[in-house]
Amino acid sequence: MNKKVALLTYHAAYNFGSMLQAFATQTAINSLGYDCKIINYRLKSQKDIYATLHWDKVKNPVEYKREIDNLGVLYDYKVKRAKRFESFMKRYMNLTKEINEYKPALEEISKYRVAISGSDQILNMNTGEISRMTFDYMRPYLLDVDMVKKVSYASSFANTKEEQLDILGPYFNKFSSFSVREKSWQEKVQKYCMCNVEHVADPTFLLTRKDWIRLLNIRKRKPKKKYILFYTLYSYEHTKPKLEILLKTIKYIDIDIHIIAPFCEKSVADISPKIIEKLDCGPREFLDELLNAEFVIPESFHGLTLSIIFNKRFACPSGKTGPELRKIEVLEATGLSDRWRPNFWEIKLPDIFEDFDYTETNKKIEEFRAKSFKYLANSLFE
Repeated sequence: MNKKVALLTYHAAYNFGSMLQAFATQTAINSLGYDCKIINYRLKSQKDIYATLHWDKVKNPVEYKREIDNLGVLYDYKVKRAKRFESFMKRYMNLTKEINEYKPALEEISKYRVAISGSDQILNMNTGEISRMTFDYMRPYLLDVDMVKKVSYASSFANTKEEQLDILGPYFNKFSSFSVREKSWQEKVQKYCMCNVEHVADPTFLLTRKDWIRLLNIRKRKPKKKYILFYTLYSYEHTKPKLEILLKTIKYIDIDIHIIAPFCEKSVADISPKIIEKLDCGPREFLDELLNAEFVIPESFHGLTLSIIFNKRFACPSGKTGPELRKIEVLEATGLSDRWRPNFWEIKLPDIFEDFDYTETNKKIEEFRAKSFKYLANSLFE
């Protein structure tokens, strides 16, 4: 049996969830006795999204200096953050050589007998990565090659439209195994597949809390001062009023706010001495911040999954429709729907200090993890 497996995913975005789910997927596949290699397919569009400076706006040395000056202290944070993401990939991932074009990526995939596509939103045509490119650049994620066993793991479609599914459907029909991350998409995708479409766990759930701590060598420590971790992917305009609400909530409590807001255009530290920016975090540093936080406010999908895996006190401010539905599904599946807050101002002081029992949640996660590993094992077997 050929034990080599190719993995296509969003592994190189400077996004904690993307990189950590890729690491978890590769780790899980290897634990089943395979040799998993991530196809190091890095689109120019993705690099542009996470660039320290947006070079398309910089036309001469004067504008270059102006861009750096506008970023201020954030520029140094962004440079250090980028280095930490690149370092994480080199240290913790088994990668092919870097590939930027779709044809060489397809050629690389064709060298393997088995290839996995997933997880994250790599089959969503509306992501920043794909929407800026021609459809050809999506073909490697669709494993559009011959003589390769094709497996989808925890594909997420988020805000994919029905007419877009019609375009993708003929490619799905060529997969020998297909699974989705959100149960709400299971029936929608099934009509395009010959195989049964299964509902599996996000890859971050494939590793236990102990696994994450051991594999990435993070440690439980006693911070100098207790803190709330607020992780958001929104802009300064959306983040500042939320911080002001949170500051009022903790006004008489001796606790800080550690904020990770990679898409804030300017610093929020001057709003209050209680706010400490942690903008230079790489994936390991993020997990360290999460592990040692008193309370977590995750505004991202993977911020939520990892808060649950680490059994943290948290509240999840989120809508209930569109891409936000994926958070609601995770809360329902883990029995934690009471941690949902439809509005940020509904996060109250008792939320921060009230303990809740993770016993039943951990049982649900273990059952879902076992089911997902079974799907992986059966899908990879030749």
